Amino acid sequence: TLEDAQRATAAVIHLAPDGSDILRGNGFLISPDGLLVTNYHLVVHAARLQVQLANGDVYDQVLLKALDPAGDLAVLKIPTFNAPHLPVARRPLPGSGESLHLIPRGKGPAREAKVAAAHTLAPGLDVILVGQPLDALTKGCPAVNPQGDLVGITTLTYQAGPQAAAVIAAARVLDLLDKPLNWPVDQMDWRSWSIVEDPALRGPLEKLGLRRRLPDPALRAEKSLARRLELALAFDP
Repeated sequence: TLEDAQRATAAVIHLAPDGSDILRGNGFLISPDGLLVTNYHLVVHAARLQVQLANGDVYDQVLLKALDPAGDLAVLKIPTFNAPHLPVARRPLPGSGESLHLIPRGKGPAREAKVAAAHTLAPGLDVILVGQPLDALTKGCPAVNPQGDLVGITTLTYQAGPQAAAVIAAARVLDLLDKPLNWPVDQMDWRSWSIVEDPALRGPLEKLGLRRRLPDPALRAEKSLARRLELALAFDP
């Protein structure tokens, strides 16, 4: 149900070495033993991360399990068990006009969004466009069908034309978990995860607007994904 989905949501907090917030965003649990999905741009270059579950429990021990700059995804691991979660499964992409619900963290109501289109940006990277711009509570949140089944994770607001949100199809997470990492955040060498720009995807950005200014590595992650989306829309409007 949508209520079950909301119980699986969490706040993911990128902390400075002194413990102050750098970025605060969203994530959600996908397993009872603490696997959690969030946006790559939220955790990139983090020296410390903290996770706060919907029930108020706070976790400072956070492992990086998978990183995906191309899909703007990260999978974290916290030490919990029997946690409310949204199982990930491979499902057909929703069709144009179908309803999804964006589940904000906390106790805010789910936000209905109609599917505008779905695009394959690269093998294994499917993006669903929905007619609902994102804000601080819905970026990095789960997108579920009316039955509460996970469809994807929100990532950015695409503003070339009618404003729409990009949702990364959930099957991408399953592919990431085939080759898991197991690194404490404070031991991560982020130099090996710099954004590699694909020359074939470079294009004009005049018509593209991102909702907010982010630190440079995070901004590059969003632009990389947005360029792929821009290219897909150019060939498949």
